[in-house]
Amino acid sequence: MNTFQTKKEARILNDSIEFHGVRLNVDVHNSYKARLLGGKHDINIAAERTVKLKESGIECSISQYRIDIRMSTVKKKGRRPDYANFAFELKKKDLKHFPVLFRFDDNFKFSGLTILR
Repeated sequence: MNTFQTKKEARILNDSIEFHGVRLNVDVHNSYKARLLGGKHDINIAAERTVKLKESGIECSISQYRIDIRMSTVKKKGRRPDYANFAFELKKKDLKHFPVLFRFDDNFKFSGLTILR
């Protein structure tokens, strides 16, 4: 596969549709070159397809190796960014604040996730 010089050249599809307040976006692109740290480091961005769905203040983004769910909150100026941890890194008393159900089979293989609102 060919690596393109810019993201614009690598783009195959980037389209959105909005229906009754729900926004769906699909972004598909080939690999392309990018720069980090003010252009000091050249890197290659892998080919990817991403689907984003926004509904009632919740954004769900799905790509080949990652599923990301964010609940929009109003950020106050000077507030620290949100934290992220694996479930096993949190104390049991802190886990009570997260209404999450993990789905798994008899071999404890992950099969789904339910988040209560």
